[in-house]
This record gives sequence, structure tokens and C-alpha cells, in this order.
Amino acid sequence: MENKNFDLYSWPVIIVLLFLFWPVGFYLIYKKVQTDKKTALTASKILNLLGTLFIVVGVITLIAVVGIFYLALGIILKKFSKKLINSAENVKKYLAIVINGNVRQLDGIAAAVGKPYDVVKKDLQKLIDDGYFKNAYINEANREIVLAQPTVNTEVNMRGNTGAAPRVVSCSCCGANNTVYGATGECEYCGSPLA
Repeated sequence: MENKNFDLYSWPVIIVLLFLFWPVGFYLIYKKVQTDKKTALTASKILNLLGTLFIVVGVITLIAVVGIFYLALGIILKKFSKKLINSAENVKKYLAIVINGNVRQLDGIAAAVGKPYDVVKKDLQKLIDDGYFKNAYINEANREIVLAQPTVNTEVNMRGNTGAAPRVVSCSCCGANNTVYGATGECEYCGSPLA
């Protein structure tokens, strides 16, 4: 049986080490070029090819790492947007029932949205806390939401400073009906401009 010596400075060993642990592979190339004059004269093509190969691998790896980052970011944004869409639909549903439908009893609201009383109470409290229902509160004894009534006592207050009669405008953002004095206004519930 013939005993072949393992050549640490052979190109296959150097290339494998470049992929596994590049500093050792680079050191072996350096040593090979220093000790072998033929390699020093002819290795430029091999090193150029290896350099190009590693640049391509580096770019692919960089793209893959960045791609994973963007993939993760995309998944997070999709989940967050789905949560926002559900929240917006929830707000519109409650505004339509409470403001447009004039339903104030929590049991009636719960029946309309198809949720348990406790969930509706929690949802409405969050809407109050978030400013959708200004100066409103939940009356636990009567099981209802109490909204602040605007104080309109005189014809001057009803017409505002513009002299125009009040009109009801549905908000294009949240769907709530608002009383607008003049040509434009702001939604009382979500703050969107009204025309």
C-alpha cells in the first residue's frame, strides 16, 4: 500500500479552507506564493477567479441576510397592518351603532356587534380613552355609554359665526355623522376634515 503525503499547500485544501475559515486559507495562499516561485508567477488567474467567486458569494450572502431582514420586517408590517385594519373596522362599527344608530345601551351594542357585554364595555372604554367619544363615560349602573351633549341654546350658537344653518355630514374616514356649521368642519370623533 502506497502512503501519500497530505499536501497542506495544495489548491483543493486551500480552497476548502477559504470557504470554511478564510483567514487560514488566505494565510496558506500567502505562504504558497512565498515558497513556490511557479505559483507566484501563475497564481494571479486562480486568485482573480477566487476573488470574483468570493465577491459573488459575499453579495449573495449579503442579499440573503438583508433579504431575511426585509422578510421579517415585511411579516411584522403585515401583522401590524392587519391589526390596524381590524381596529379601524371596530371603531367604525361602534361609531355607526352609537352615533349614527343612537344606541346607548351596552347590551344593545353588544347584540349589534355580536360580542359579549364585557368585551363591548372594554372596547368602548378604550374608544373613550383614545378620544373617539369626547367627554363620554360608561354608566355601569344603567349599563350604557353616556355622551356629552353639545350646548346649543340660541339661534346664534346653532348658526355659528358663519350664519349658515347646521347640516349633518357623514365622515368619510370613520363614518360618524357630524353636525357642521359652515362650509367645512372637523369630525368630532376622529378629527378628519369635513366638507
